[in-house]
Amino acid sequence: MEFVVLVVALVIPLVYLVVSLSLVQASVFAAEAASREAARVLAAEPQDLDTARAQVDLVFEDHGLPAPEEVLLGCVPASCHGEGARVSVRVSSTVPLPLVPSWSGQKGLLPVSATSEALVEGMRLDG
Repeated sequence: MEFVVLVVALVIPLVYLVVSLSLVQASVFAAEAASREAARVLAAEPQDLDTARAQVDLVFEDHGLPAPEEVLLGCVPASCHGEGARVSVRVSSTVPLPLVPSWSGQKGLLPVSATSEALVEGMRLDG
């Protein structure tokens, strides 16, 4: 009897915690990798937004996750030309916690985001 109480009181919450943290960590890894890879694509060709977006979707698919809710792609300065021009990519997603019903709204979702920047190739900082 004590064993059953011990399993219910300790092991089941521990398994839930491990599964939840695994989902969150997978989403964090996916967001970081997706933003980094999209920034690399845009650094090589700043006008190739479709390939950068496809790269983000591919990374999330590789992690077994749905596509992120928001992907912001941009350049500083806006023309992506000149000394020190850089691209910026921000990927935002949410992670639904397991066993939390969907009718609970935002309480069952954890936001995850990552931002990466890269210098546009061909630009030199030393003049």
